[in-house]
Amino acid sequence: MRHWITKLFDLKEGETRITLLMQGYIFLLITVLLIVKPTVNAVFLSQLGASNLPWAFLLLAVTAIISSYFYTLAVQRFRLIKVIQWSIVFFSLSFFLLSYLLHLGVLPGGVLYAYYVLIALFAVLTTSQFWLLGNTIYNAREAKRLFGFIGAGAIAGGIAGGYLTSIFVPILGNANMIIIAGVLLISCLPVLNYIYRHKLRTIVRQRVKHRVGLEKTENVSSFTIIKKSGHLTLLASIVGVGVIVAKLVDYQFSDFAQKEIPETAPLTAFFGFWFSTFNVIALLIQLFLTNKILKYIGVTSTLLLLPLGIAIGSLMVLTVPELWVLIIIKGLDGSFKQSIHKAATELSIFPIPYHLKNKAKSYIDVVVDSIATGIAGFLLLFIVKRLNLSSLYVTVIILFFLFVWLVLIYRLRGAYFNSFRKNIQRGITNDGLKNKRIKSLSAAKYVLQSKDDQQIAHFFKNASKELLFLLKGDIILCLQESSDKTKRLIINALYNFKKNTAKNEVMQLVEHSNPNLVQDALKYELTHTSISFEGFFGKYLDHTKRIVRDSALVLLAKYKKRDNTLALKFQLDNRIKAQAEEITFQHLSHKDDLLHINQVLKVIAHAEKSNYYILITQASKSEYTFLVKGAIKAMGISRNHDFIDDLLLFLRQALYEKEAIQALRKFGDTLAEHIIALYTNEELNPLMIKHLPSLLFGFTYKLPKKIVSELLYSKKINLRLETFKAIQRSQSYSKRFDFIKKGVISLILKECTYYMNTAMVLEKLREDEKNNISQSSENAASRLVDIIQKQRKDSFELLFKLLKMHYESADLDMIYTALRHGNEEAQTSSLELLENLVEFKLKNEVLGVVDYQLDRSLFSQHESLKANFETTSKCLAFLLKNRGAAVKSAVLDVILEHKYERLIPHVSKLKEHHNKKISLKATQVVDHFAASAKV
Repeated sequence: MRHWITKLFDLKEGETRITLLMQGYIFLLITVLLIVKPTVNAVFLSQLGASNLPWAFLLLAVTAIISSYFYTLAVQRFRLIKVIQWSIVFFSLSFFLLSYLLHLGVLPGGVLYAYYVLIALFAVLTTSQFWLLGNTIYNAREAKRLFGFIGAGAIAGGIAGGYLTSIFVPILGNANMIIIAGVLLISCLPVLNYIYRHKLRTIVRQRVKHRVGLEKTENVSSFTIIKKSGHLTLLASIVGVGVIVAKLVDYQFSDFAQKEIPETAPLTAFFGFWFSTFNVIALLIQLFLTNKILKYIGVTSTLLLLPLGIAIGSLMVLTVPELWVLIIIKGLDGSFKQSIHKAATELSIFPIPYHLKNKAKSYIDVVVDSIATGIAGFLLLFIVKRLNLSSLYVTVIILFFLFVWLVLIYRLRGAYFNSFRKNIQRGITNDGLKNKRIKSLSAAKYVLQSKDDQQIAHFFKNASKELLFLLKGDIILCLQESSDKTKRLIINALYNFKKNTAKNEVMQLVEHSNPNLVQDALKYELTHTSISFEGFFGKYLDHTKRIVRDSALVLLAKYKKRDNTLALKFQLDNRIKAQAEEITFQHLSHKDDLLHINQVLKVIAHAEKSNYYILITQASKSEYTFLVKGAIKAMGISRNHDFIDDLLLFLRQALYEKEAIQALRKFGDTLAEHIIALYTNEELNPLMIKHLPSLLFGFTYKLPKKIVSELLYSKKINLRLETFKAIQRSQSYSKRFDFIKKGVISLILKECTYYMNTAMVLEKLREDEKNNISQSSENAASRLVDIIQKQRKDSFELLFKLLKMHYESADLDMIYTALRHGNEEAQTSSLELLENLVEFKLKNEVLGVVDYQLDRSLFSQHESLKANFETTSKCLAFLLKNRGAAVKSAVLDVILEHKYERLIPHVSKLKEHHNKKISLKATQVVDHFAASAKV
């Protein structure tokens, strides 16, 4: 039975007992309410009549305001659990006293008014305390999953209480039913104590330990908290208007009912029957519709259903003023309010921080509710009764408030999402100053004085020009005391100031031993000081230090395209010839010689001296890595088409990948045309395909859709991710890749499937690594787990990039960051915001991925997926078939070391793989098992 309930209502391990107790607790509360409320209402109407209800409404409002003051003091002074316990005891004793008075038959008008108000306060206060308890125990995601099930207990209590009243009042009488209600209420205490001991106490301690800013609100009144929060103000207004409408509807219903059924006992039975019937309808809605509606249209849209339903019924009253129409309206109010509307209202306050919600919720549920009741009473007393209007005119007032209600709900939507955004921003962890945008002057000075290259680099990347001007002196001072890397950043920042700024400090760096720093210093003097071009080159081309002469010559070659007269005047061609003839690639043991050759290669490339390109080619074949990298850079600078194929070959060598990519990108559209020609003719090496995102995107050349689609649908997650990043970096992103947007939903669904498959494999491999794999295969298995884990991480990142393309929402960057690095509150808020952002056809898949990302225990719930990966052999076979070379290689290692002989048929297929390393390793694995079989 327990397993069936857990599965049917999506209860996780460890939640069942507390959730069932919470459901039982609210069941008892509402059962009690539905016993005492019809009884007191019936006695009140029979003795005082519906005409005195407005006075009761006004008295309720005054009483609620006074009592809220003392209740707030109690909440501030005592723990919530104590306040709830005392409330239960107080109301139980009050019910026993009411039963005694009913037995005596002594119920004067004042006592009836007092108990009418008392029952109203009992209804709002105890349920408010219960839902505040639920808000404390569960987070937003748990609440959305469980509140429907828990709320079914409230509706069942309404059914039980209503029918108990309807059946047993004629038999036992009102007085005895009130005693039963008191006993049932007292029985809530042991349930409440168990919940506190086994769940609530731990959560409260954690909340107190981790609360932020709570001390700032402890002495602030609930009214002030609500007034300062747009979200709470709108929510309080919605609750208030909803109560006014409900009271007006209740007045109409009671008025029509009393006129049709004047006797007390039949009237009591009538109320009991219909209240219970409304709750039966509410229970059916709660069990079968509430969660689906919330999931499909969201929290704020769900709030619209109740006012829209009442509006339709009110229009019917204007045309057909009969009791059965009022029963329909009251039925909509009674059933929706306790099911769909109740769940949506409780969920709408979840984005509010706990320490604010703790105060505001009770105020809204009790004071706002009661004041709204008083307003309804005032309207009835001084407008309807004073003007001697028929109760039909109440319908017009109801329609007015319904319009206000709908407008408030519409405005709540924005505030609701903004509250989630604030929670996310507050909960995203920041790793020190280096991950923050440095805006304050003191923080920036601290960073500049820290000598931390990473923080300083982040500062210069994000600092505004205004901030740089304010820190001009600190920046120049930092130039003298920083590392070479930071000095280069500072020289680049000095271009933001007037010419000749820090000229002397920069010129001192010309004598530095770092060639890159010397180059930057010379370039600054040439372009950002008052020195003339002739003066500059005359000063440095024949400098005593070779590193300075070489750097000046590089600058002269660069400026040849701009002003050839300088090249002629300072005999650039002769200087290049002299330098080129001196170059030798033999016995280059000294670093200065390697630096000199690299500078000469740059000069040749900048000057476009094709007759000396042979030197670049020779350097690219050198045994010295430093020289090969210099030659690759020179190839890129030259932009000579003949070098493209040579550079493409360097992509196959990990040591030179970075330099080769940077050099190739300098060719622009020429490179794109060349690569596409190779791809079309099937002459492109498969090992180079992984570099296509870095090489092809970002140019004006229009790429064939086939290539882009093949990259985006590749089996390799790193290739898909890098392709999409490259597309996003493209300047003409929105115009050139519209065809991707049209198919982005397909890409999102595909990525969700890829992620879940990866997650299933990862869980099985982790389990296998812990329990089954022997010590000899631990390294291979661990390496494979690391690779698969990286693929899962990349897939999650790509999924959010695809979602951002589809929805074009900046919120998705914030949501992604919070899910990856935020605290629990930020992650929960991110899920809620994402759920309201993602359309229904993507919701299950996307939220399934995000839920699993945050909670790996959900692995056990994916029965259909688990069946595909129930054994390690199935997982390894899947990886061999569907993943790239790195994964295949790691899987082959595991197969070999752990002797997975049953996978040989899968391994044999890789003997003809286009990747030679994979085909060789597969052959070795097959041969190994073949040899073992012979032995």
